[in-house]
Amino acid sequence: MVITKKFILAKFHLTLKEKDEIKMNNSVKDIIQDIINIITDSTGNTSSVNWKNWYIGLTVYPNQEKREHGKPAKWKYWKANSSADALKIQNYFLDKFPINLSRKNGKYDYFVYVFKK
Repeated sequence: MVITKKFILAKFHLTLKEKDEIKMNNSVKDIIQDIINIITDSTGNTSSVNWKNWYIGLTVYPNQEKREHGKPAKWKYWKANSSADALKIQNYFLDKFPINLSRKNGKYDYFVYVFKK
């Protein structure tokens, strides 16, 4: 089955704002770079980041996940092309930086999210 933007919007009942935030066909590299830009405020300087305040996780339901974390002000999510790609992205950050794991991932989680507490 091909997963399209229309399918995601219908399946997950996203709001209009959230619909605009979804980027389709994100490569692992693109998502990793986007996350680094968010966390470093676009400087790319990862050595100056206070990693203990940042969390990364995977989910099928990004809206529900955001609510469960108290709707943090600094919150962003991406749709990976597959759950395997999402896991690669999460593992990249867990292996390379002292970022916190938000929760254990499920088999079909293909949304990657980061937030700051």
